[in-house]
Amino acid sequence: MKSMCFPDFLVIIEEKVVTSDKTKLIFTLTFLLFISPSALAVLDQSNLAWNTTINPTTTSWFFGQTFTQGAGLTSLEQINVKYFGYEGNGGPPYTSVIELHNYHPDTYNAATLIATSTQTSVTSFAFDADPAIGHVWWDFPGGVAVTPGNQYALIIKHSNGTWAPAFINADVYAGGNLLNNNGAGDVYNNASTMDLAFQTHSSATIPEPVIGALDQSNTEVNTGFAVGVGEIMGQVFTQGAGLNYLTAIEIRYYGWETLPLTATLELRDTTGGNPEDGTLRASVTKTFTGPFTFTGPETWLRWDFPDVAVIPGNQYTFLYRPTVGAMGAAYNNSGQVPWNADVYLDGSMMMSWDGGASYSQYYNHDVGFKTYSSTGSSIPHTPHPATVSEYYD
Repeated sequence: MKSMCFPDFLVIIEEKVVTSDKTKLIFTLTFLLFISPSALAVLDQSNLAWNTTINPTTTSWFFGQTFTQGAGLTSLEQINVKYFGYEGNGGPPYTSVIELHNYHPDTYNAATLIATSTQTSVTSFAFDADPAIGHVWWDFPGGVAVTPGNQYALIIKHSNGTWAPAFINADVYAGGNLLNNNGAGDVYNNASTMDLAFQTHSSATIPEPVIGALDQSNTEVNTGFAVGVGEIMGQVFTQGAGLNYLTAIEIRYYGWETLPLTATLELRDTTGGNPEDGTLRASVTKTFTGPFTFTGPETWLRWDFPDVAVIPGNQYTFLYRPTVGAMGAAYNNSGQVPWNADVYLDGSMMMSWDGGASYSQYYNHDVGFKTYSSTGSSIPHTPHPATVSEYYD
């Protein structure tokens, strides 16, 4: 069972009152305000009606839903989808990613991706006929900035094991419709007379983001790789002590740019094998228009993350994946001068030249990178309802 508790915040406000001569303190009033973080997020979009499903017989069969963000709600924090059945293809455990995309008429890929959230269930689920029970939940720590009134899409993808979400064979949700890729690729059928059983939870404002302190870094570089579409550069790093949330990653520019540059930076658990097999913790896609300079001053390309929960001391891998354009990314080659040594000892660089099918590990090389982390998330989240054991652990 997944249950999350958050302490209320204690805010102390002092009001000092002075006499007419403004020199003598009469008294101090202290107010204790207990602000519940659950008040920040509210139920936004919702369809709980259901009567059917389709069995996703392979891990490449994805379902989703388009929806319209509610008025005045600028931060999406949670999504839940009702479980129906048909567990298979290797689970348990079941590892499922929910992707948030900008709306597109039919194609959802890296160009439309805004954010992802991953959850893993170590047990099988339990179906419940009650439409309000039996949901799988995904969090977006720190919230994802969205525009009220705009359409977005959520897509559920399975990397280990599959299960079928509930939906209804009727058009009951006016803000969007069911998406189905029929088991093949990034092009989705818009089922205009069907809707997923889902809910979104959002907040009215995004508090000032936690920028985070510089944590891991390698600034000693002596060469670079020109990384273009179909090529991926990665780096393993070790999360710093006491820093529970990763807030941003920067990569140093080296040269050979083709602009504009659109690139996704993924944060994954480190597996020791192909990094694509590591659990995807978050991904952010940005477009850079330049100009870039290698010296005077240096150019560092930055990706801000929505406060990703991490474990101090654990190793993680970031993958730099261009989708439009190209850029030379700086790194340190331990066989070249200056700095002809392994300069970052808590991880190493890797490269894929075939779109992620295979990687070469460069144990004595390191990307020019910086990570930023904080001790806490910038936005507290609403606890999930603790009802039955089908919630992800």
